[in-house]
Amino acid sequence: MAEGREEREWARASALLALVANVNRDRKQRPQPYTPDEFNPYSTKNRNRRKGSDAVKLTKEQSVKAVADVFRGMAGASRREARRAE
Repeated sequence: MAEGREEREWARASALLALVANVNRDRKQRPQPYTPDEFNPYSTKNRNRRKGSDAVKLTKEQSVKAVADVFRGMAGASRREARRAE
């Protein structure tokens, strides 16, 4: 039961992460939009990828740091775009 709840919570969180990432993405560098599956560790695409030999298991702290790094990078890109517009 706990895993089902966690999957639902990840579905919601990954939808929000995809939304924020799409709002801040550079359409020239990444023409295709982000999907929630790219952020959801429980998606079927990610399950298949985890079965492969290149799968990496992250700790909770590593996962939080990775997400924070992504958003720091997007914030930096937004600042660069604002400077170019001036």
